[in-house]
Amino acid sequence: MSDSDESQPAKTVDAKQGAMVGFGLLGAAAAVFILCSLVQGAFGSSMFDTSYRDPGIVGTILINLTFWPGWIGTVGLAVFGAFALWATYSKD
Repeated sequence: MSDSDESQPAKTVDAKQGAMVGFGLLGAAAAVFILCSLVQGAFGSSMFDTSYRDPGIVGTILINLTFWPGWIGTVGLAVFGAFALWATYSKD
């Protein structure tokens, strides 16, 4: 047996794990966005609109905690997920 024959199963396992991490991060990005959208919608706002009517102190805090942090978390997780998938599938 040559070295390439022995490393083939290890490469397959690494590729599966890398793909699972990448898809997991993309799923987490979607979950963060959905959660933040639900909070925003509950108080009459949107993830796509920076203006909102006054929902009271609790609503204002929740809207501000879910808008920019929600976008940063969503984009960050999606970028890392896409990078993990790219790194996994671009290997020889």
